[in-house]
Amino acid sequence: ASKIKITSEIRAFHEKNNHICKVMRKTEIVKAYNLLFPYKNDIFASMKKWLQYIWPVAICLVTGFSASLFQKTALADWYPTLEKSVLTPPALVFPVVWTILYVLMGIALGRAYTGKESATGYRVVVDTIGFQFSWSIVFFYLTSPWWGLLVILLLDGLVYAFLDSVRKKDRWAAICFLPYFIWLILASYLNLYVCLNN
Repeated sequence: ASKIKITSEIRAFHEKNNHICKVMRKTEIVKAYNLLFPYKNDIFASMKKWLQYIWPVAICLVTGFSASLFQKTALADWYPTLEKSVLTPPALVFPVVWTILYVLMGIALGRAYTGKESATGYRVVVDTIGFQFSWSIVFFYLTSPWWGLLVILLLDGLVYAFLDSVRKKDRWAAICFLPYFIWLILASYLNLYVCLNN
């Protein structure tokens, strides 16, 4: 009986010792990992922060590129025949300006809607880009300036509402979105001019 007791104690000692060794190894591994990657938490936080900008910027750029595919025929055949305002920018300006505006829009939307408001931000992105895409389809693809005017005026209202909602909450988001609103006002005027003179 004494031998069995001693054997059990030895076994228990070894099991306890093995457990302590495992814990120590895990602790050493964690310490080594923290030593090798001291800024891992900062990196993950930075990645998460960048993602909140990347997805709206990507959506804006992809949608803008998709819309441009529907404009090609009208830009080549129909649009040059229209009577246009002297304020109409040269054709080469449009792709450059729109690319910059889409990036700024994405940044503004990413800044304005984070955390619990991300669902709201998603709806704002979808609504804004949806109206922008619709205007390209209606004005160019369907060659309908009057319907295009209606769509762009609704878009003006949506963008103004966004600016009004974020100007106190996030000043930089409003500043990033402001060039888009100014460009839309110009585009609305150019659209109206086409309606009245063609």
